[in-house]
Amino acid sequence: MLIGYVRVSKRDGTQTLAPQRDALLTAGVEPDRIYEDLASGRHDARPGLAGCLKVLQFGNTLVLWRLDRLGRDLKHLVNTAEDLRRRGVGLKVLAGAGAQIDTTTANGRLAFGIFAAFAEFERELIAERTQAGPAAARARGRMGGRPRKMDRATLTMAIAAMSDPKANATEVAKRLGLTTTTLYAYVNGDGSPRAAGTVVLAGTTRREKPAAAPDGRPVPVIADTAYPRLPADPGPAELDAFTPDAAEVAFVRQRTRHPGPRLALLVLLKTFRRLGYFVRLADVPAAITDHIAASVGLDAAVQEIGGYDDTTYRVRLSALVRGFVGVAGYDRAARSLAVQACIEAARTRDDLADIVNAGIEELLRQRRELPAFGTLLKLARTARVLVNRAYHRRIAAALAPEARECLATLLVVPEGATRSAWDQVKSEPSRPARNACASTWPTSPGCAGRRWQMRCSPASRIASSGTSLPRPSRSMPLPCPM
Repeated sequence: MLIGYVRVSKRDGTQTLAPQRDALLTAGVEPDRIYEDLASGRHDARPGLAGCLKVLQFGNTLVLWRLDRLGRDLKHLVNTAEDLRRRGVGLKVLAGAGAQIDTTTANGRLAFGIFAAFAEFERELIAERTQAGPAAARARGRMGGRPRKMDRATLTMAIAAMSDPKANATEVAKRLGLTTTTLYAYVNGDGSPRAAGTVVLAGTTRREKPAAAPDGRPVPVIADTAYPRLPADPGPAELDAFTPDAAEVAFVRQRTRHPGPRLALLVLLKTFRRLGYFVRLADVPAAITDHIAASVGLDAAVQEIGGYDDTTYRVRLSALVRGFVGVAGYDRAARSLAVQACIEAARTRDDLADIVNAGIEELLRQRRELPAFGTLLKLARTARVLVNRAYHRRIAAALAPEARECLATLLVVPEGATRSAWDQVKSEPSRPARNACASTWPTSPGCAGRRWQMRCSPASRIASSGTSLPRPSRSMPLPCPM
């Protein structure tokens, strides 16, 4: 039984499923057995694909218009194809790069891996080109994104209006052309500016994301992950979480004698329990420090604790906190745990933020202290590189020398030409017609895969003969020996 799957990336009507449906119907897929999605191929969460994979049974064949309709992430494609193989389900591609893939045969599985690698390579090139433009604009002082509604003049009027005890936030926001949510994001109810408002009043620019990584993918910032942080402007409910309990107060009084060390130990204890790592006492928001000091009557020692950051006494206080909480420090064993968790996550996930979150989750589960965010980011990037290299080596090891040579020629622009063979292979195919689809399908079981087995001369033979590679047409399959 043939089961079809079609997908387009946009929901705004600029892309249509009609060409894909026509190709699948021509190939013999029944209309009620075609599943569809309106979602990007980079995301695994696609209800149409999930439903399609769920109904596939032993002996069925999943039919796609093009390979990238299933997804352009190499790990997702390879894992999906392997899962289908274990379930006894075949995979066939009708057009585009990878046409005539049939994973029920060894040659088809090899071809699938090759084109999956090329699809990921192309996506990385697109990401690199996309990041180049904004990076050049930022270097020239131009910031992208929607302009801020709240400028300094508007914020000044908002602060003046909200300072009035009788002011109504909804009316103030309406007069200023804002929403109530935007108003409260910059101004407190008493008219004092919040953290975002302070940035606007200071005239500083908004926080930028770091530049893209060498592979063209954006580097996640700490806000994109589950890495815990202290609130910059905590409210009453958030401050309650930093109130010491009786056991914590008794522990601090037992271990210290003087007000300064006592408050420093208490602040380190409460922030470590909230974050899972130690922060500098000088970097703790003043509202949190003042709240903890007021809770135990140590207000006079607030100005003293900042001096412990660069002393060996802080090391002793940190060890006391770890012993009381029952958490081990970040050492080689903890690093090994984080590395293994990141590698396992990289096998099924491509986003660095997701891989970082997996490392954080494992360290917290093992009751280990979290390292700096930059350390976790390096571990996640290394894990993703190792996993991707393993996939690439697995595919490359299965290629014959002649096949590798043919693949290399795809990326070379012949003399006198403007496009490489790879540029032409990955071009969008025209609207499928009955004759075109019939010409790409084998006419009998004995000729299955023969179009894939077209022999091409080695590069050295081509160079010696003075001939160039033939210009492939859109219906012409990849001329590599499998």
